[in-house]
Amino acid sequence: MTHPPRNSATHTPTPWRFKEYGDVLEVQGIHDGVWATIAAFRFADLGLWQRANAALIVRAVNAHDKLLSALKGLLETDHTDTLLMADAIDAAKAAIAKAEGR
Repeated sequence: MTHPPRNSATHTPTPWRFKEYGDVLEVQGIHDGVWATIAAFRFADLGLWQRANAALIVRAVNAHDKLLSALKGLLETDHTDTLLMADAIDAAKAAIAKAEGR
């Protein structure tokens, strides 16, 4: 398995997911075509808040690029062009839905 150099600003590509293995909760991403651990947390008893936090991390990471693109699209759109604005607003709504897990 290859990893980016330690001084690299490159993050693990999306999508990310989280999985539970007994008392371990892992956040995973794809490296060399297979799911690999990004971060792992061990808990004596995994609670709902640990699962909720892992789900939030994964949703935020997976939605980041789409949210950024939608916001840039809104800023770059000719606000006098109704059709272009409607498309930009639809993209923003879709990005928000993804971030919210819908």
